Amino acid sequence: MGCGSSTAAPRRGDFDDTSPKKVVSIVPSPSEEKTPAKKQGNLKEFNLENGMKTEKRLRFATEHADNSRQAVAADASTSKDKSALASLAAIDADRLADEFSKHDAGAKGTLTRSEITALLEKLVGGDISTAVDINGEPVLDSLIQALDADNSGEVDLDELLAAWRAWFGQALNPVRCLLIIDVQNDFISGTLRIDKCPAQQDPTKIVPVINRMRKDLQWDAVAVSLDWHPHEHCSFAECFGEEGPGPASFPLHADQPPEEAVSPPVFSSLTLLSPDGVSPMSQILWPRHCVQGSWGAECHPDLVTDEKDVIIYKGTNAEVDSYSAFYDNQKLNQTALLARLRSLHVTHLFVTGLALDVCVAFSALHAAEEGFVVTVVVDACAGVSEEGIAEKREAFHRAGITVATSEELPAIFAKSSLDELTQAAVRVRRAKEVEATMGGAGGHRAPVASEAGSKTAHAGGAPEMPASSEEGADGSPPVLAADEAPV
Repeated sequence: MGCGSSTAAPRRGDFDDTSPKKVVSIVPSPSEEKTPAKKQGNLKEFNLENGMKTEKRLRFATEHADNSRQAVAADASTSKDKSALASLAAIDADRLADEFSKHDAGAKGTLTRSEITALLEKLVGGDISTAVDINGEPVLDSLIQALDADNSGEVDLDELLAAWRAWFGQALNPVRCLLIIDVQNDFISGTLRIDKCPAQQDPTKIVPVINRMRKDLQWDAVAVSLDWHPHEHCSFAECFGEEGPGPASFPLHADQPPEEAVSPPVFSSLTLLSPDGVSPMSQILWPRHCVQGSWGAECHPDLVTDEKDVIIYKGTNAEVDSYSAFYDNQKLNQTALLARLRSLHVTHLFVTGLALDVCVAFSALHAAEEGFVVTVVVDACAGVSEEGIAEKREAFHRAGITVATSEELPAIFAKSSLDELTQAAVRVRRAKEVEATMGGAGGHRAPVASEAGSKTAHAGGAPEMPASSEEGADGSPPVLAADEAPV
């Protein structure tokens, strides 16, 4: 029985990707369970407005030290880069704070450009000022900009600790995950087969490529996402046909002419009302696909899977689509993927699957925005349209996401940790900039005004989604689904 095979939809769980056959072997720590997603674009998530008080800083340092030791232990048996940088893996927050103090002339609580440069060079044991990013550009400016979360021109200890935990320290100890996006029957030989889309790319060709990658390369984790829609879903063209619920279940935004919502053609777009009750939501209409518990929602039978794989169900909320394996298209809710990857200390994601210019693209961009080092393996993907593929590949380039073939992966695996470190800051900064400009499906919602000024609705705190009216299989009270953890 392939992954996703079932005779009924998985029981709805609170921030947990459960299914009739439990295949996830890693359970999030108590601190990760039932936890709202971290706000995007806020490296200073542990900061107060004017800096953390001493006791809060010490608690953060202790927590990070524990996490750092766990990450080092998990990586010890698989790390292939044991150069002089290996000693850096043992650095915990206490030592980082000590190094900060040594470079903080005058004990002013912040590091100037020259001081942070000296600190970075001591940590990496090399001339950071000569390092370049993946485009051959100097990386020092981008690195300092990424560390300087409040754009003050200087870096304080809180900013350094937050960056160390989010991406800086992780770049030195690669933990690699193969992420397989939506390799399901409906996309290969069912209702929404990729080879019948405008680009006419053959999705069957990617299955042996993914299987070969899985066999020939050493992975620390494998994650598989599945589109898992209810029968009536806002992305289905059939729902706006003569027998569908239409705007009664999926309200139109005021900007959408209602006559265009009467039996609209497949692949057309409507502007629906976001579940937040305010924002416009652009929605492409697809044929009904990947319905929960159906043959079309199962993994392709030739795809190699393992019961230890992390399985992520997405698109379970009827009112909003979910292209990304991390978030729904309005970023109101998240799947369990980010918590799973964090619990495994994953640093590097290699993204494969369907479709390159839709679910693969937004998953890759969100992964890079979260600080992961991301590679999209193009010969292990197939896309919908040539125009969309070209557009997303350009977005990958601007976001600092590597685009490679499966044959290039061994060389990428052998890449030095120093290269990864000096490029990580560029990826974080660029991914946030690019993902914010994408808009529409899979990206941030349009900015909305607030009393504090203009900011994105996501950054301002999205309203918590109401629980589904659908009861569990045993008649238990409804709770949020796997991809409905409030952001």
